[in-house]
Amino acid sequence: MRRKIFIQVFVALCLIAGGVALIGINILGWDLQRLAGWWTLLVMAAAVAFIVRHGPRFWNCFMLGGAVLTLLYRQLLFIDTPEKYWGSMGALALIALGISIIARLIRPRPQPRPPGPAGRTIPGRNDQPVRFALFDDQSYSSDCKQLRGGRFSTCFGNIAVDLSRAEFGQPVTIHANAVFGNVDIRTPEHVRVECIGSSLFGGCDAREATMRQYDAEHPALTINYRVVFGNVKVK
Repeated sequence: MRRKIFIQVFVALCLIAGGVALIGINILGWDLQRLAGWWTLLVMAAAVAFIVRHGPRFWNCFMLGGAVLTLLYRQLLFIDTPEKYWGSMGALALIALGISIIARLIRPRPQPRPPGPAGRTIPGRNDQPVRFALFDDQSYSSDCKQLRGGRFSTCFGNIAVDLSRAEFGQPVTIHANAVFGNVDIRTPEHVRVECIGSSLFGGCDAREATMRQYDAEHPALTINYRVVFGNVKVK
């Protein structure tokens, strides 16, 4: 299924690039013989398709940025000397490495499932939900009767999480990671909520959840957040 989606995305991007080229040739008067570096458009399309399929990685981010820099260099736009070109490629490598590290931190990790009868895992359980939004808006709602945890991560996107109907009989930790995005979490009204974590140019707003009345005998719900240029809101 993922391979099929990848092929469809790649074909769609190539069609878009071809359409733009035809408009440029027939309307804007482009001359492909003078359009040095036109082949980088195909590399850009492939890089975007790889990012859609695999997520931001060092190699596909560097591939995309390198194609853009090469096109600018061949067209003598902003980058008109070899020194500027190679200096820009070095800076691109650092940027791509930083993006890949951030993407790895917020990438959802597989959660182990409890063994079922005869050592088999129980399919379809929803006690440890994992969601990841990349350049996307998502919503998630749970009425699980034995919630054991969860992880919600976003990069340039938003996730709305509704756990108000979920139940649990032991302390539960929800991991919320936001990089240039927002994670909104609605918690059960009778549960004590605690928030721990760190943020850089962002934060966690949990006043509505932490200042309400709660059942002191009920296990606590902990929100463990990591925020970079984003926000986690708990209510």
